[in-house]
Amino acid sequence: MSVRKIGGFKFKLTKRLFAVQKKTLPVVLGNIAKNFFLEAFRKGGFTDVGFKRWQQRRKRIGRGRTSPTLKEAANLVLSGKLRRSIKVRPATFKLTRIFTNLGYAAIHNFGLQGLAFGKTEFKMPEREFIGDSRTLERKLERRIIKEVDKVFK
Repeated sequence: MSVRKIGGFKFKLTKRLFAVQKKTLPVVLGNIAKNFFLEAFRKGGFTDVGFKRWQQRRKRIGRGRTSPTLKEAANLVLSGKLRRSIKVRPATFKLTRIFTNLGYAAIHNFGLQGLAFGKTEFKMPEREFIGDSRTLERKLERRIIKEVDKVFK
């Protein structure tokens, strides 16, 4: 296959590489974002401009729920269900969704009111794990520049 060169620039090859990047880039960026949000669970906090550690959870040890002895316990990872529920859905070149479909995820992420055991109201402290992050934006921008550079080399 011959590539037409005009002044040293390969138009057909560049067009073909751009078409490939247009399909693969949303998937790559979505996975980078998902891994960034999963990292919040490993670190125990969320990174925006700086790192914000989650408020520690207190767990009763001893007999029953009324035990007076408390110790710090891991946050949001008792079963790992919330962490595993984070999904990526690349829709188009312009839109990629990172989401969780668990009902209680918003209560944890935004620190909302909730019901304990379906009866008692409580205020959950905010433990953001998905959201806008300047650090993530910079990471995605660097990756986009790297992929675009591949097209024009």
